[in-house]
Amino acid sequence: MLGEALMKADRVKFKEGYFRLNQYIKEAKDSYYFFKEFNFSNKVLKAIDDNKQLFLQKFPKIKNLLNIHKDYQPIIDNIFHNFDYVIKNFNLIEEWLLSNDFNEKYKKENHPYPSLLDPKKLNDENEEINYKTIPAQLVWEMNLSLPDNYEFIIITCHHTGSVALCNFLVFCCECIIPANYSPDENGQIKYLYAYKQLLKDKNKVVLMFKDNHKFF
Repeated sequence: MLGEALMKADRVKFKEGYFRLNQYIKEAKDSYYFFKEFNFSNKVLKAIDDNKQLFLQKFPKIKNLLNIHKDYQPIIDNIFHNFDYVIKNFNLIEEWLLSNDFNEKYKKENHPYPSLLDPKKLNDENEEINYKTIPAQLVWEMNLSLPDNYEFIIITCHHTGSVALCNFLVFCCECIIPANYSPDENGQIKYLYAYKQLLKDKNKVVLMFKDNHKFF
């Protein structure tokens, strides 16, 4: 860190760089303690290495955002888990994570699965980043809610008349049931299937999840 501060001062030595050496040393120390506090994983460090210029440009704001939410571990985990995407789309993510909506819907409630992007904007196809521009697997990784194209969700288990209810909704109410989930499918498989189907169907869609899986 000291070597970095000296090089920075030397680069601007004709602009009183060495008079500002103490400031550069302080900045280097702050950066060191910041990295130490959050204990960046190898995955995060690789994302930084792959996006050096972008990371350096956004570093003060990234640092500020992490410090603001350091008492809300689920969003910190989400940020680090998707750090490559965060660096590349930082402005949009920062706007959402500093918004009142995020604070009220997720942080204030200590929600265990906070969304990394604004669900309202994701449902708007006129937005540059929306559900149709994000791969399904990445949507799952970032804890994004399902596209808002369904009427309601029904969670059922075996021997509760779910098949009869499904047939009633399809034939009498002309609803679309995107899937008939088997008990051995995990939450991720169910989510990804529902996500892909919701991008296709937009009218009278009812999601029916069997077996009361913990993810739903």
